[in-house]
Amino acid sequence: SLYFRFYSNNNPTSGNDYNIYKNSFYDGSAPDDSANQYINNQVTSNSYNAYLRYSEPITKKLSLQVEYQWESQYGLTNKRTFNFDQDNAKYNELDTTYSNEFRSSVITQTPELGLSYKADSGKWTITIQSQFNFISLNHYSFTHHVPYKKNQFFLTPQVYVNHKLPNKATLYLSYGSYVRQPSINQLL
Repeated sequence: SLYFRFYSNNNPTSGNDYNIYKNSFYDGSAPDDSANQYINNQVTSNSYNAYLRYSEPITKKLSLQVEYQWESQYGLTNKRTFNFDQDNAKYNELDTTYSNEFRSSVITQTPELGLSYKADSGKWTITIQSQFNFISLNHYSFTHHVPYKKNQFFLTPQVYVNHKLPNKATLYLSYGSYVRQPSINQLL
């Protein structure tokens, strides 16, 4: 059997927040702390995913699965934080400590290899797979002029057990893990 899937997710978002607080320390252990900030967030995130699976029977009970998945995540965010200016009663003082313009690019390639075994006339199916995750990170902070590039590799095993019970019921057990990089909002 041969299976192919492709999808994309394109999501521009924007939002405004306020951060207003006052901390008072009565024991003198720290100076009082306060903030009155307006935060403007502009975020664009795009992701594309292509998946291909091929299954080939080796014997009547044993089959081989070969899969490949490619995913691209790209995001651009501009978070601008402004402090409240008491003199003109406006949020117009840019706070560079809490502002950041950031680009994130992640390419993930995941080849996968697995074997399925059917026993007891097909009542039991056991599948053992292993994913090989190759991840390329390329991030850049325009605000701080800091690049971050890293290549990562993760091996993620998976086991599936499927048992057909009487009355057309099915018992399905699985164990697996997967790796997903943080989104651009989480990185910011």
